Amino acid sequence: MLTRLLHTCGLYLGPENELMPAQADNPDGFWEHLRFVALNDEVLNELGGAWDLPPKADESFNQARLDPLRTKAQRLIKGFDSASVWGWKDPRNSLTLPFWQDLLPGLKTLIIVRNPLEVAYSMSKRNGTSYSFGLRLWEIYNRRVIEISNEQERLITHYDFFFENAKTELRRTAQFIGLPDADVDSAAALVATRRRHTHFTIDQLIEARVAAEVIELYRALIAEADHRASPSAKKGTKGKIAAAPQTAKPGEADLLPGAVSRLNASVPEGVVQIENLEREIHQLTLHLARQDNRITEMEVNAARERAEFTAKLQEINQLLHARSISLAESEARGDELRNRLRQQLQATRKLSRLLDEADHAAARLRSSVRWQIANPVAALKAKLSPAHGSLGYGHLEKIVSAYQKWRTAHPEVTAIDDQIRALISGAASAPRQKAALSATSSAGVYEPPVPTRPIEFPVHEQVEISIIIPVFNQFHFTQACLASLQEHQGRERFEVILVDDCSTDATARLFRG
Repeated sequence: MLTRLLHTCGLYLGPENELMPAQADNPDGFWEHLRFVALNDEVLNELGGAWDLPPKADESFNQARLDPLRTKAQRLIKGFDSASVWGWKDPRNSLTLPFWQDLLPGLKTLIIVRNPLEVAYSMSKRNGTSYSFGLRLWEIYNRRVIEISNEQERLITHYDFFFENAKTELRRTAQFIGLPDADVDSAAALVATRRRHTHFTIDQLIEARVAAEVIELYRALIAEADHRASPSAKKGTKGKIAAAPQTAKPGEADLLPGAVSRLNASVPEGVVQIENLEREIHQLTLHLARQDNRITEMEVNAARERAEFTAKLQEINQLLHARSISLAESEARGDELRNRLRQQLQATRKLSRLLDEADHAAARLRSSVRWQIANPVAALKAKLSPAHGSLGYGHLEKIVSAYQKWRTAHPEVTAIDDQIRALISGAASAPRQKAALSATSSAGVYEPPVPTRPIEFPVHEQVEISIIIPVFNQFHFTQACLASLQEHQGRERFEVILVDDCSTDATARLFRG
């Protein structure tokens, strides 16, 4: 975690492809340079040790057999010449620090202290080691690095400090290394408490019956790491670190016997199980909260959609109502116009009949003996020129002549009776249409017609067509659909399949089976 934060602040760790890749148990990465790790392993191997088998405390790192490794290390260091501030992270540095101090004069050492029980638990989970072994290894690593490092060129910090005030502790660490403060705030925001899988206190160390020497060394390291302590108090703690007793007996410094008899490993296991259970409960609570939020969101969306659908339905009903009123008004206007036209046609028919009677009367008058005696000249003109015979008969003759011309130009007058009968028939059917319209539009919803006979379909062993009708409520529409299929069925062998989507009306009861 700390290496990642310092890298964010500008500490160069080398090419990314040379860093140890992340793993499932550490998705944020280990940030260890693989070539430094390999060199440390080679140095420890030359001294007859390994990371889990520290060499003797008085082992010399100036031996000639380490010269090839020093040459390899110098080539590795040269690759960092272009970086202003660079470094590398490896717990093995606690054992091989003298090797690197000879190659890098003025090398600064950053020591991050963590509760020894947390370290032992992590090693047990990752490497399968015992708690006693992990505690003893923690003691040797911390004691070696404190003995070798120079007080002026080292900084001790504590893992817990970054979860209490990440900005303050990271700024103090960056200043010690020589990094600028510009990115401290953004880097400190990367500290995530949810990634802290285990957390033990000094009280739990005591309850676990960890060796008093380990607890005393841990207390001394905490005291030096605490930047809030006074300089005089910190000066006293440095002496305490060097003077802290060891769990190993004289003559056993190169072994890792630990203090098995003084360690109760079941306590940390129980604490970790409780913490794991608490994390699972917390994650479950978060999951339930997210589900509740999602359900609430779905309910809000459903309510909004219902409101929009209701508003749209009301708008459609209002539109249908307005159209119904407009149609009713248009029909009323049409009825009025038909009545007026019928009246005018009837008046025209009366006038036509009067004129026809006048024409017949004039013809009888012209053919009468009295009129021929009284008007011989006009009678002669009428016989000689029938087309102009009416011009001299006075006002009545003029009207009769004009009507004859008009009647010749308008043969449709003979169909007036048929038009009047059609208008009378249309006026009689219009009220029935209007009544039917009001019956369907008064409720604002169209109602399909009710079938007049039972709905039955023939049963075929083999069918050519399958008509699948998914239904949900709206029983009357389904009934009208089936009636229409029954009425218009042809010769094809077909079957009708109703798929009911949990209807709540009469659909399920009336179409069961």
